Amino acid sequence: MLNHMVQEGRLEKWQQLKINNMVGEIQYHNGKLGSLVKLTVSLIKANPALIDDFEQLRANLFASMPELQNKERCANCEASMREYIYTFDTWDALLLLSMAIEVRKWQQDGRTFNEANQVRVPELNVPHSVKCRTTKASKLGLVAPVMYKGRKDRIPGVWLITSRGWAALRGERVPKKVKVWRKTIEERFDQTITIQEALESHKRFREGVLERGGKIKGHDLGALKTYNASEWFDFDIHAGKLL
Repeated sequence: MLNHMVQEGRLEKWQQLKINNMVGEIQYHNGKLGSLVKLTVSLIKANPALIDDFEQLRANLFASMPELQNKERCANCEASMREYIYTFDTWDALLLLSMAIEVRKWQQDGRTFNEANQVRVPELNVPHSVKCRTTKASKLGLVAPVMYKGRKDRIPGVWLITSRGWAALRGERVPKKVKVWRKTIEERFDQTITIQEALESHKRFREGVLERGGKIKGHDLGALKTYNASEWFDFDIHAGKLL
């Protein structure tokens, strides 16, 4: 975070000098773009016809700089080029429902909705694998991290249910998939899904595994066993946050 503040020019000079002493002097790697540009120019100079032949130019570039063909890593900075398709499933639904039950419990104890809708996910009575779904669920727009008041950093382990998350609990259709690249949503697909459909898909999966003679491990649906969308129709929700 300190590095980001320096890069964005949000610090006074004396603060920047102090941070440099803490984290070291900040410099920027040149990458390989300069080499790529020089290579492209030299190839075209040697064969001007390449200006009108993109495929041949690309083939020559690949031959001279093989790292350009590596789809796993950026040829310039070697960072990962992987994109992830996050799909709403039963375990996202279990996280959502477990959080909602916690919110309802706190409201019944007298907290306001905004106070109750700040759930400490590590303390939920669900498997660890479900607790680890927060990042994925946030990309799907179902939950969001709670921030410290007046600051831009998160409260560790504390998440809220968004308006879209509450809609899913009420049985409404929500986006089924998103494409994420380097923590940024690149695309939202048109497909939608409900929690009930996710449960039915999970049921079919279980049946298929058992039909093939397989064994089911770690598939306890917990609170989803008795999920009923009507429970959440009249739940006192206001000031929910939508990503």
